Amino acid sequence: MGGGALVAIKVVGMGPAGRDMISEGSLKAIFMAKKVVFRTLVHPGAQQLSLEVKGAGIDTLSFDPLYQKALGFDELYAEMVDQLVSMASRIDDGYLCYVVPGSASVAESSVKGLRGQSGITLEVLPAISFLDLAFGALGIDPIDGFRLVDALDLLSAPNLLADRTLVGQVYSEEIFRDLVSLLDENCPDSKVVYLYHLGLPDELVREVDLSTFDPSLPKADHLTSLYLSGIKTDQESIGELWEVIKTLRSKCPWDREQTHESLSRHLLEESYEALEALDALSDSDVSQAEAMAHFEEELGDLLIQVLFHSNLAREEGFFSLGDLGDVVKQKLIVRHPHVFGTLEVSRAEEVVSNWEKIKMKEKGRSSVLEGIPRALPALAYCQKVIKKASQLGSSLPDDQALLDSIQQALAMIATDEGSRAKGAAEVLFLTTALLISTNTDPEAILRKRVDTLVTSIQEMEKAASDEAASNHL
Repeated sequence: MGGGALVAIKVVGMGPAGRDMISEGSLKAIFMAKKVVFRTLVHPGAQQLSLEVKGAGIDTLSFDPLYQKALGFDELYAEMVDQLVSMASRIDDGYLCYVVPGSASVAESSVKGLRGQSGITLEVLPAISFLDLAFGALGIDPIDGFRLVDALDLLSAPNLLADRTLVGQVYSEEIFRDLVSLLDENCPDSKVVYLYHLGLPDELVREVDLSTFDPSLPKADHLTSLYLSGIKTDQESIGELWEVIKTLRSKCPWDREQTHESLSRHLLEESYEALEALDALSDSDVSQAEAMAHFEEELGDLLIQVLFHSNLAREEGFFSLGDLGDVVKQKLIVRHPHVFGTLEVSRAEEVVSNWEKIKMKEKGRSSVLEGIPRALPALAYCQKVIKKASQLGSSLPDDQALLDSIQQALAMIATDEGSRAKGAAEVLFLTTALLISTNTDPEAILRKRVDTLVTSIQEMEKAASDEAASNHL
């Protein structure tokens, strides 16, 4: 192609079923082309149309052989785009017509690739999509909301599951069964409709029971889709709660009066209540189900505080819940280069050390101790400082050395009354260090010990009360 003319490509969709679904405009574009390339002939109308085009004396080929050679779909579609541009560039005074199944504007990766090419004129003709047939077969209107997801994308990212989802390109029985397993595991109560050969004489639209295999169901192929409904996702639940929080803020007199400052004590109280519920999970006197239900409730109360503060920040123009999610997501990705990058680690300690180094760089800090509030309770402050020191490679003395030091400090308390406070502080510090070295939480075990005392006091009070009641009789 000379004279600096642009490469011309017209893209035509064959529709989702037989040849009768190809528009007159599309047929005209095909038969006026200098060269016609079919992405695939595996389509109800493609074989016959290809023969007609060849019969009209037009140079015709298909990309079917590429499917056997490509290592993956990305490589496959990139090769298609390269070949299309190369073939079209050799056409003088005319254009290449690229023919694809369905609509060229719906789930057609090769056309996306063409749109990203410079130096070509690209015309994409409208066509009927499999979506049109699916909406008709299901009796739904997309204006009420729906999501289109590729089957392989859903299998690799189950978080894409959502209510009113149309899963396209379920092109094999293996993919269909993998999807059934995924749905049975994540949303067993969802409604799944099997859409097979829509628009063809053997069309089938049938609800599928996830718990049993139906041998009468025709095997999935390239003309198979699924429609999912009745799914309640985590994202939807959080979204609905977020809307409730905003409604309360606008309509409830108490909620309207709240500020970040007025809610601070509630955040602290809910945090402690959640921790208390967490501790109760190891309580043998309470069933696991009962303990988890209580923990769920307390975590929910804590979540309310997070959402409420996020909503206040939204009203003030600082950030919203979505911004909060983005910030935390990015932080987790950056601080886990061994998961989302190329860094290799073999031990959990390396993960923690890398985390601290990345955090120091992000915050522009010169010390790992920056950011530790000195107002923390002394036991929590002690734990933080010791752990930070160990993350920098400052190892604690071995357990026996710590025990020997504790014995020396105890001796100081026993023999030197003037140094009793200093010796007690040393015992507390060394005991905390010893517990940390053995992966024991000093806060947790001290709390349990105090709970034992609380139980003893309550038993004494009950005994005294019972005795007083007996004497009164």
